[in-house]
Amino acid sequence: MRRLRRPAGPTLLVTAMLVLLPLLAVMQYRWVGQLSNAERERLQRNLHATTEDFTRSLDRELARAIVGLQADAAVLDDLDPSGYADRYAAWRAITADPEIVAGIFVADFADDARTVRLRRWDAAGRAFVAAEWPAALARVRTGVEQDARAFAEKREPVFAGPAHVLSADGQALVVPVVPVPLPPPRTNALPEPRFSLTIVQLNRLHIDREVLPALVARHFGPQGSVDYHVAIVSRQEPARVIFESEPGDAAKLAAHADVKEEFFGLGSDYFGLMRQAAASLRSSTPPGTPERRLFFSVFNRGPQAGPPRRSEDGTRWLLLVRHRAGSLEAAVGRARTRNLAFSFGVLLLMATSVGLLALAARRAQSLARQQIEFVAAVSHELRTPVAVIGAAADNLAQGVVKEPSRVRQYGTTIQGEARRLGETVERVLQFAGIQAGHAVAQRTTVQPEDVVREALAA
Repeated sequence: MRRLRRPAGPTLLVTAMLVLLPLLAVMQYRWVGQLSNAERERLQRNLHATTEDFTRSLDRELARAIVGLQADAAVLDDLDPSGYADRYAAWRAITADPEIVAGIFVADFADDARTVRLRRWDAAGRAFVAAEWPAALARVRTGVEQDARAFAEKREPVFAGPAHVLSADGQALVVPVVPVPLPPPRTNALPEPRFSLTIVQLNRLHIDREVLPALVARHFGPQGSVDYHVAIVSRQEPARVIFESEPGDAAKLAAHADVKEEFFGLGSDYFGLMRQAAASLRSSTPPGTPERRLFFSVFNRGPQAGPPRRSEDGTRWLLLVRHRAGSLEAAVGRARTRNLAFSFGVLLLMATSVGLLALAARRAQSLARQQIEFVAAVSHELRTPVAVIGAAADNLAQGVVKEPSRVRQYGTTIQGEARRLGETVERVLQFAGIQAGHAVAQRTTVQPEDVVREALAA
């Protein structure tokens, strides 16, 4: 009988997999780390870009209101009565939401050159008409009257820095009137100083309740389905919450915000906002409109204005954004843990598969050994009855046995060995049926005594 050799293929495959699995685990750990770093950078870039776009959206509207609604001396002196109507129409054409402006006023000296008068823009009548100070502009009125007294004493041109354009309470934009007609470039003469201010009253209720929620939904997603908590708080005293995506967010975000962005005002980039606003206004102005109507004053500080303020003094609100997971780092950490769990789960599944493959290989080897042993046993069982039948038949054919009793004995022996041979063949067929899955279970009652007697007889 040939010696059974264990198949080497499955064993080598299992060994190779056991060696490769730890290496693959280390590589996956490094890959997940690199993926997490890339995801962190992507989230940070997207969040900063989104917050910058959010804050610029409102600041851009303020710049458009300054450029589009600023009056000039020609309009106030009735030298060009229809000019401001054209400018007002051009501003309404480019602004995203005209409702952010509650009213347009002009403050200047009355005929006595000492009393400040207020005139309101009447869009229907296409003219500035006399008006009373609105209650919402009480603080603005106080500041305007103080500036008027200072101008009456010094007679110096009115200047406004970026931090001064938006009033301290955020209720209005206060811009000096452009002193046109401008002097020719070849002369150094300056226009006669005059005290005139354009006051654009903002609709703060509309901005707080309509504009800000719409901007948050557009840039960060609908409320309740966004990945970030968003809050807007006032930077001025007394500090208050302007908007929050969920109640109680502002207090938590103030200490642990992923991004803090200042807006609602004119900061260090106000010149860029002004250029954008002027370009958009110029593109929407009807052909033939004089270029001077698109002129906006370059804000500067006067000789008595003192040192320049910091750029952040020009903003009134602070945008606070934090990821719902607690922070961007926490969100990336959770994603990294989830990816590692998934990766190592796959590795565990592969290790389990390798174990099952090894078990299947061992079972296959054991089955092969049993089959070979079965073939050897069947061969032995077949040789014995065949040899006995052959010898008895040969003796009978050669006439060696002539006595009737011996002949019957030989016939009985041949008959028994033939039955034994048939039973062996039947057992082989049953085994083949078991291997093919077609065997039918059948139980029979046997007596141990009969089995022993038949074995001894055989």
